Amino acid sequence: MNSRISQLGSQPNNLLAIIASLSVIVIGWNIYTIILMVSEMDNIIHRAEEVAELEETLVFLLKQEVAEKQYLVTGDLEPRIHHGQFEVMADFHLDRAERFQSNSEDLALILEIRNERGAYEATFAQIVKHYDNKEIDEAIRLSFEEAQVFVQRAQDKLEAFVIRVAQNLETEVGRTDQLAQVSLIAGLVLLVVFLGIAFIALSIKNRVQKSILLLSVLISLVIVGWNVYNILELKGEVRDVVTHLEELDQVELTEIYLLEQEIAGLNYLLSGDEAYIDRHRDLEKTTDEHWNLAVSLQTTADEVALLDALKQDHDTYEQIFNEIVTVYQQGNKTEAIRLSVQDAAASLDDVQKRVDEFIIQTELKLEDELAQVEQLTPVSLTIGVFTLILLMMETIIFTTATTRVEIKQLRIEIDQIKRQKQVGDIEDTEFFQDLQAKANKMRRKNDNKE
Repeated sequence: MNSRISQLGSQPNNLLAIIASLSVIVIGWNIYTIILMVSEMDNIIHRAEEVAELEETLVFLLKQEVAEKQYLVTGDLEPRIHHGQFEVMADFHLDRAERFQSNSEDLALILEIRNERGAYEATFAQIVKHYDNKEIDEAIRLSFEEAQVFVQRAQDKLEAFVIRVAQNLETEVGRTDQLAQVSLIAGLVLLVVFLGIAFIALSIKNRVQKSILLLSVLISLVIVGWNVYNILELKGEVRDVVTHLEELDQVELTEIYLLEQEIAGLNYLLSGDEAYIDRHRDLEKTTDEHWNLAVSLQTTADEVALLDALKQDHDTYEQIFNEIVTVYQQGNKTEAIRLSVQDAAASLDDVQKRVDEFIIQTELKLEDELAQVEQLTPVSLTIGVFTLILLMMETIIFTTATTRVEIKQLRIEIDQIKRQKQVGDIEDTEFFQDLQAKANKMRRKNDNKE
């Protein structure tokens, strides 16, 4: 084993070539990895924004339905005005979602959603017309049998769209994670290799060569270590971004199911069908499930406190709804409607404010994390290029120093050959041979005397 190490140590040029080659490979690979990870991060954000726009479209579509039901329950003008405002917002977010689409299938789905929304708006216009003509029963029939169907179709298409985009998002997150894992493993393996080369370099006798090789190993260790650290940082930032995106998704789903609860409650007031009470209870459980998932993703006390406040507002709404059901079953429909459009609606407005506050806070955190990723990238690229230049300079210096040491060794060998030749020439002369014969004769006489 020691002899093999000595053999390797006697070939410093090869060692330097190994160090330089591996360093170039790892630096190139990590620069490539960082660029790909940043690109994947852009894709992740792109998908997340697409999901957000689709979910916002769904939120405002459901708010339109809430406003429609409130209008039918109360006959007030304000819900009609809100319905028109929510229509504008739903179209706005659907337009933004359409900008993310690049294939004909997704664009066709957006068009289908628009058609369902158009049919709903036309039906709502008919509902308003019948209601204004005091044809209340016909207006309610249109709401349950036609408008509700169009909204449900649009909702189903939006939800299917969201699921497909979310699956693409998960795929890209998984691809980014795999890329980081490969880079980390490669970096750790190279750290071990460079430590082994450093051990071999210690056996080199020439101090200049040994110093340059050890310096090369040290620089390579530092740069590989830095890239491993950088990949870990990027991996952590991606994980934090994904976590916050999941938080936003769960909170937005909580809001969606709250709106569906409100619609179920208003449908109960309009129809008296207790099946809507059961639906309201089922939606309550689903809302709580998404709230619990959102809480499980929180890492700060402020976020947990905000979600706790949201839960308290939701619980307040549930208490009011139970009171609405009790009052309605007692035959006091007027009081039940008042509780619904005043107390219950006010409680849900508080929930909406907290959801909006949570979304703003989380988006600010996402912006900070994306800014950190953008800072890491140019630093890594700069260090990678600098290290490549440094290794090239080291190679030139090492080659120069090594060339001098060979030249020096060659001169020594030439001098030895010259001396050997001179000695041989002297030995071949008659004078040297006669002198050698006399010396031998004198040596024999001395031996005889003794």
